[in-house]
Amino acid sequence: FLCASIARVVLVLVGAPLLLFAGTPLLDSIVAALILLFLWRRDASRAGAAAASMTWRSDRRLMGALIRSSIPIAISGFAVVAIMQLDRMMLESLSGPEAAGIYTAAAMLSGAWYAIPVIIGASVAPTLTELFDHDRAGYRKRLSQVHGAVCGAAIAVGLLLLLLSRPLISLFFGERFADAAPVLAIHGWTGVFVAHVSIRTRAMMIEGEEHRILFFSLLTLGAVVALNALLIPRYGAEGAAWASLASWALNAAAWPLLLRSTRHHAFVLVRSFNPAAWFAVLSKGST
Repeated sequence: FLCASIARVVLVLVGAPLLLFAGTPLLDSIVAALILLFLWRRDASRAGAAAASMTWRSDRRLMGALIRSSIPIAISGFAVVAIMQLDRMMLESLSGPEAAGIYTAAAMLSGAWYAIPVIIGASVAPTLTELFDHDRAGYRKRLSQVHGAVCGAAIAVGLLLLLLSRPLISLFFGERFADAAPVLAIHGWTGVFVAHVSIRTRAMMIEGEEHRILFFSLLTLGAVVALNALLIPRYGAEGAAWASLASWALNAAAWPLLLRSTRHHAFVLVRSFNPAAWFAVLSKGST
């Protein structure tokens, strides 16, 4: 990440063409792969000469299984990107570029912390996977604790954006974007459900529910289109914010109720709003 960020700064300073900026994520992936290779060889060397000298072997059966399980996740990823962008596209089409600019300013601030639940989900995934294999009760307890902690953080962010929406917009974008303040106050609460879905997606991958993840993403995509078409003509940028909030709320709370195997995730969401659950992951008994 540091290398890719430095590369972007250098490209800006030298006035590089747009195509090179598009290549920086590839640089990020290459450097990450090289670091992983280095760490693997280092750990293999520490394990002994036999492990250090072993050669890589391909396993077609495993490759096929990984590809089959990853296809729903990949399609779901494209759907999530569409969900995140469709509101702005539809807003510009239905209300004009000014409304789209107002909404984008608010969405940039409210979505600035969305990477945090992703990082948390990645960090707890190994522990959750091991617990799922050997201790289902411990798995459910740890998952509930993580949801509680993330929900508490998301509510804190939502309150912050609600109370400070106007000064934040003024600070980052200037008075010309003052109309983005009420949009930010609404859109800030979307993070509560985005954070839950982020952790839930990790859990569903562990539980082998990849196709359900895709199903929920496609339902949410349809809800985004329908709600934006209904609310934007009447309420403009604020309507798009309400559509985003409602769509992610449906993803988090309603869609899991449609299937018996995922129904427990909706109940976990409800329990995560209990203030006692926000700090449970930090308690002594959670280790």
